[in-house]
Amino acid sequence: MIKIQIKILYSLIVLFTINSSAQTNIATYKLSLIEEDHYDELWAVAEEDAQTNNFYLIFDKDYSLFTSDNTILGRTGMSNAFSNTINEIIFDNIQKSYYTEKTISKIREIYCIKRRDLVEWQITDEKKEINGIECYRALGVLKSFDKVGNYRIDAWFAPSIPYSYGPGYFNGLPGLIMMAMDSNRYFFSLSEIHFNVQVDKRSKPIPERICKKNVITYKEYIAKLSEI
Repeated sequence: MIKIQIKILYSLIVLFTINSSAQTNIATYKLSLIEEDHYDELWAVAEEDAQTNNFYLIFDKDYSLFTSDNTILGRTGMSNAFSNTINEIIFDNIQKSYYTEKTISKIREIYCIKRRDLVEWQITDEKKEINGIECYRALGVLKSFDKVGNYRIDAWFAPSIPYSYGPGYFNGLPGLIMMAMDSNRYFFSLSEIHFNVQVDKRSKPIPERICKKNVITYKEYIAKLSEI
């Protein structure tokens, strides 16, 4: 059974209501950076920052929001940069779409990046227990970045926790992701989970948090960057 340690402050929980009438769940992930041959000062700073930066997956059956302590407090750190989590990520499980806001500082414009079908998964027969929960291994390719870095994901998910979510862009498996490694760069591991969290009904539901202005695709966003 997953060990539950109550570390999330109520004042932070109320910011992330998915739906006041829905069951809201919160999973906390820790991030570890994997040392490589080119280990440098930036890597060391990111590793140190990751030790105090919890990552949160707030979800119900229809939506999830992925954020971190740094993002909540407005102090994005190196661990966010290394794990591509500088901005909050909303996943619409109904439309199978991701939404995140990105700012192009040079032109002072904020864009809503909408993406679909980011990860292509292959579920294997390998299984093991993680914190007493039976998990299966899945291998994936983050397709939006494949031509750039061929980012490959090695994940373990729990069918007994029937939510198709995970940290970052790692969604779409038939169970919550317990562990995930991205191209031997960094490693997410589930540290705690809270089901049916009590939240403030006055807080803004996640569907209302989805950005609506300047909605563009990731390719269009990259094209705009190249034009600057």
